[in-house]
Amino acid sequence: MDQRTFAKMAGPLGRAIQNMISRGTVRLVDSGKKMQSLQVGLLQGETADGVEHFEPFGFTSCPSSGAEALVVFPGGDRSHGIAIVVGNRKYRLTGLASGDAAIYDERGQHIILTTGGIVVNAVKCTINAPTEINGTLAVSGGITGAAGIATTGDATFGGKSFLSHTNGGRPID
Repeated sequence: MDQRTFAKMAGPLGRAIQNMISRGTVRLVDSGKKMQSLQVGLLQGETADGVEHFEPFGFTSCPSSGAEALVVFPGGDRSHGIAIVVGNRKYRLTGLASGDAAIYDERGQHIILTTGGIVVNAVKCTINAPTEINGTLAVSGGITGAAGIATTGDATFGGKSFLSHTNGGRPID
C-alpha cells in the first residue's frame, strides 16, 4: 500500500481522534437538571449545546460564563459532548502548600485544608444541625443567640466565676 492510499484510509480515523477532545469556554449553564447542561464555545465559530457536565460525586458547582471546559466527544461525534472538567483561572486559589486542598467560589469564599488545620473564609456560615466542638473554642468577636446557654461546668464573666461569685455577701442561687 502506498502512502497516498494509506493517508486516504487513515484520514477519517485521524479526524475522529482530533474531534474527540476540545477545549472551550462556558457560555450558558442550566443547573436545574439532574445532570447540569452547558453551552460551550469550542473551535472558532463552533458552539456545542446540551453538553453534559459530569461532576465528582458529592461535589457540584455552577460555573459562571467565561469558565473554561475540557469537553470530550465519545467516538469523535461532536453531537453529544461531555464536559469532564470545568475551571476558572480567574478565581482559582493559588499558593497552596504541598498536600493542601480547597474549595472556593468567585466571591472569595473558601475552605482550605492545611497541615495546620482548616481555614474558612466566608461571608456568613450557617450550620443547620446540632453542633459539637471537642476542643477549645476561641471567639474574637461577640456571641449572640436566641436561646440560653447551658453548661455543666462553671462559667467565667469578666474574670469572675459564676458559681463562686457572691452578690452582696450571698451566693447566687
